[in-house]
Amino acid sequence: MTTGRINQPPKEVHKKPPQQRSEFINLDRYQKAPPFQLRTANTCTEQASPV
Repeated sequence: MTTGRINQPPKEVHKKPPQQRSEFINLDRYQKAPPFQLRTANTCTEQASPV
């Protein structure tokens, strides 16, 4: 029964790292999203200007 108890804690620790990594990836995506949108807006304005 001791093995079962020891197997449970490691599972929680393994589930915690992925969550932190998911948040980091979300922040990276959010930070990369604004610049990308700004670039798209600039391209639209540049294309609209010549036209």
